[in-house]
Amino acid sequence: MIADEQLRKILVTNERGFIKRNESSTLEFKANFSYASLPQYAKTMAAFANNKGGIIVFGVTDHPRRPIGLENDKFINLDSARLTEELNKVFEPEIIWRKRDIQINAKIFGFLIVEEAKNKPIIAKATRGEIREGVIYYRYYARNEPIRYPELAQIIGRIREKERRLWINHIKQIAHIGPENAGIFNPEDGLVKGIGGSFLIDRSLLPHIQFIREGHFVEKEGAPSVKLIGNVQVIGGDEDELDGVIGIQEKAINQHDIIVNFLNQVKVRSPEEYIKQICLSGIKYLPFYYYCKLAKIKLSHLETLLNKIHGYQVILTRVKTDAGKLPIKLKNTGTKAYKEKVRILHQLKENKLDFPDDRKILRYLLEVIRTLKDVDLIRKILLKVYEKPLRRIGVIGEFRIAVCYLDYIENK
Repeated sequence: MIADEQLRKILVTNERGFIKRNESSTLEFKANFSYASLPQYAKTMAAFANNKGGIIVFGVTDHPRRPIGLENDKFINLDSARLTEELNKVFEPEIIWRKRDIQINAKIFGFLIVEEAKNKPIIAKATRGEIREGVIYYRYYARNEPIRYPELAQIIGRIREKERRLWINHIKQIAHIGPENAGIFNPEDGLVKGIGGSFLIDRSLLPHIQFIREGHFVEKEGAPSVKLIGNVQVIGGDEDELDGVIGIQEKAINQHDIIVNFLNQVKVRSPEEYIKQICLSGIKYLPFYYYCKLAKIKLSHLETLLNKIHGYQVILTRVKTDAGKLPIKLKNTGTKAYKEKVRILHQLKENKLDFPDDRKILRYLLEVIRTLKDVDLIRKILLKVYEKPLRRIGVIGEFRIAVCYLDYIENK
C-alpha cells in the first residue's frame, strides 16, 4: 500500500511552481479524468503492468507541469467496477489497480495506481480506440509502445524459469510422499483428485489457501500450511470421473457459475454467498435479484447484509438505477442499425434467427432482447448466445447486461 506521503512527494514543486518529477517508466501526468479517454488510460495501465507498475496522476497540466488539481468530480465519482470491466474487455490477464485521491492545499488530485503484473504479459484481446488486438504494450521511459524483442524475451525467459522451478519442486514433493499417495488440488473449485479417490474442500476455506496459485507453497521453505479439520459427508459424483466425491459445500463460486445457475434457475444452496461473490467480482452487471429471491432477502435489507463486503455499493446503486438503464425501446432513427434491429426482432418472434459469430449482429441482438418481455424466450436466446466465445467476439459486457435485464424483469 502506497502511503499518502509518497503520493504527495510526486507533486513537489520547485520555486517556480512547476513539478520537479518528470514522466517516466512508472509515472504519467494528466490534467483531468475523462471517460472518453478510457482506452488511452487502459493502454497506459497495461504498459505499466507489463513493466514494473506505475501511477497515472490526474490534476497536473502539461508543458509546464503545474499541480492545478482536478477541475471536476469525474475522477472522484469514477465507478471502479466500470473501469475494471472496461479493462477486462480489452486486456488479459487481469490488470490489478486501485484508485486514490488526496487533497493538497485545497486541491484534489487523483491517482490510478497499477501493480506490476504477476502473470506477464498483459495482452490486448480486442481493438478499442488506439489499442490494437494482439499487441503487448510496454512502458519505455515516458511512452507506451508495442513491446520490443529484448523485453519480450526477458518476460518469456522468466516464465520458463518459474515453470521449471515449479515443476522441479512439484516432482520433489511427489517423490517424497510417493506418487500413489499424491493428489492434485484445483484452487478454482476445491477439488482434490488422486489415485485413491477425490474430495472437495469446503468452499469457505479456499480464500485462505490461494497462495498455492502463486507457487508460494512449493517455492518457499517453511511456507504456511493448511490443516483441514471437521466432518465430511458423501455428496455423490460420477464414479468414472470422480470416484466418489466427498465434501460439504459447493465448489468455489465464479462468474460463470453466477450466470449459468441463474439462466438455468438452479436453486443453489448458498445464495447469500453468490451475492457476496457478485460484490467481490468488481463487475457491475451480474444477476443478483434471483439470488436475493432465493435467500429471501428484501432489497431494503441488502445494505445491512453487505456493508462489510468490498464492492457492495455496486449492487445498491443498481437497485436504484436498473429501472432506467436496463429496459430500452427501439427508436425509429431510420438508420441501417435500426432496420437491422427490427429484422432481428421479427426473426426472433418467428424463431428463425441464426446466431453468427458476428460482433455487430450479436450486439444488436443483445440490445433487442432488452425490449422483450417474454422471459422464457429471452432465457432461451441467452443460453444459445452463451455458447459463443463472447470474450473473443467482444460482446461479453453486452451479454452480461442482457442477462441482468432478464434477472430484473423476472425477479425485481
